[in-house]
Amino acid sequence: LYEGRWPGADDWRTLNAQAADGRIKQLVTWRLLRLRQERSALFRQGGYLPVVVEGPAAEHAVAFARMHEREAVLVVVARLTWTLCGGEDAAWGPELWRGTQASLGAEAAPLRRLRRWRNWLTGEETTIAGEDDAALDLAALFAGAGGLPFVVLVADSEPI
Repeated sequence: LYEGRWPGADDWRTLNAQAADGRIKQLVTWRLLRLRQERSALFRQGGYLPVVVEGPAAEHAVAFARMHEREAVLVVVARLTWTLCGGEDAAWGPELWRGTQASLGAEAAPLRRLRRWRNWLTGEETTIAGEDDAALDLAALFAGAGGLPFVVLVADSEPI
């Protein structure tokens, strides 16, 4: 179906709109199993790093990372979306996350040396600044996630 290319944000939106047919679950599962296969040492030996979420919608997201040597994966997942959307599925969108950030503070400091990241599901690239208070803007992350309520970022293995 997506042979030779990353499923883009529009592809994910289409699949998400037809979630009941199961294709989106199958594609997400396949992509994550591929990640686990390609980065097996990261998943076998990588350490867990909690990532603090701050801002108006902070209670509606969980973030964490796994890191091993020069490999890292950073996951941001929406939670309690029903209350975030005020009970309206159609209200889901990046604007709900305005002002909310995943902070790469002291506990997640090792992640700051890896600045280039790729969304494992959409292929979209993201850069994280290396400052002491580096943070990821959740509105921007979810805008590029094709309407998905989660983002799986994989670090470029070469630090900047």
